[in-house]
Amino acid sequence: MTIKLTFRPATVADCKAISRLLLRCAERFLLADFSPQGQALLCDSLQASAIADYLHQGMDYRLAFADTAAGAELVGVIALKRPCHLYHLFVEPAWHGQGIARQLFTALWPTVLLWAQQSEQQELTVNSSLYAAPVYINWGFVPDSPPRDRNGVIDQPMRLHLSIYQPKEHVEALDAAMDAV
Repeated sequence: MTIKLTFRPATVADCKAISRLLLRCAERFLLADFSPQGQALLCDSLQASAIADYLHQGMDYRLAFADTAAGAELVGVIALKRPCHLYHLFVEPAWHGQGIARQLFTALWPTVLLWAQQSEQQELTVNSSLYAAPVYINWGFVPDSPPRDRNGVIDQPMRLHLSIYQPKEHVEALDAAMDAV
């Protein structure tokens, strides 16, 4: 099931909420795989002050909100780092399995293409968690190497050739056009 979301760019005022979501996800899905040193490194990088630094450095953070009985709820965060690196993609654990990660990725896709063109990049890179690697593989990313351990932080370097990925909405529009023929 795909849920209807509202997207907007993040501002420094959002850093605390972003940090809370990222830390909840890290606790639930990532930290058990890391050494104590790696856990500390990751948690430090997910603090509100670090997110503010990333925004000031020009990273593009997008937020996804779902309408709930309590109002708009932050349910996902995605961030792109220049030249063409997917830096964060986190979905609130209670909202997993509803297509939010793909919608976030699709919402960011025009910026990915623009930044890639500006920097003459042909690929988008990501250092995926082991937990998220199957999602990226499903989207067409391929591993660069075996998983690695950098100071106790375990990740899977991956890349996506930009000609491979087609946002779901574009595929559905093409399918509808072909059905009409």
